Amino acid sequence: EDAPQLIWTYPDNVEITVTNPTSSSNWLEINMYPIQWTSTGDIEDVKIELYKGATFVEEITDLFGYTTNDGSYDFYVSSAENYDGIDYRIKITDYDDPNVYGYSDFFSINVRSGTITVTSPRGSSLWQAGTMQSITWTSTGNILNVDIEIYKGTVLVYYIYDVSNFGVKLWDIDEDIETGTDWKVKISNSDNSGQFDWSYNFEITSAGEGGAILGYSFYIILTISMISFAIIIRRFKRRC
Repeated sequence: EDAPQLIWTYPDNVEITVTNPTSSSNWLEINMYPIQWTSTGDIEDVKIELYKGATFVEEITDLFGYTTNDGSYDFYVSSAENYDGIDYRIKITDYDDPNVYGYSDFFSINVRSGTITVTSPRGSSLWQAGTMQSITWTSTGNILNVDIEIYKGTVLVYYIYDVSNFGVKLWDIDEDIETGTDWKVKISNSDNSGQFDWSYNFEITSAGEGGAILGYSFYIILTISMISFAIIIRRFKRRC
């Protein structure tokens, strides 16, 4: 009789590939985002974890410790106080075999970026001491707050930080402010000081000298304030 033959069987190739987030993802606070993956082989449940660099942050599937291997799981990003950086990764592991896992690309959480353009004051602006003037700007991207700094020459004279990025801030100019033609405004992203813009140099004159027509300035300020209020209400309604 022939000797019995041994038949070796090999398990299917088991693999997990994280497809979302990607390297271009930037997840912002108070939002829900889908973690997505594909897998091969016999994987019933998976465990999902969040890392910052090589450091473990938290287990995302902490309620039961696992979730069904259906390729998607929603992750709620809470306050920026909990998450902030550009080197986060998602790790997904076969719940029954810790040797089978996959990492996402590095991605960002709560990194607010964009561009800023100061639109007022302009180089031709002539502002009087003792008047109210509007500092205005435009921005792109997802900038939440800005820092406003007012310089005379190279000297920082006034500043206000973490201003809501609504594109306008009223400045009540002191009556005894130093006059001159070398005033300028710098507006920066509060979350990224490398993103900023300068106004052109503008002039501040003594109270009572030539410059802005007070009634006209008041009309402009009132109009901008009403627009800003409408934007705030609209954003509030969207959040609700």
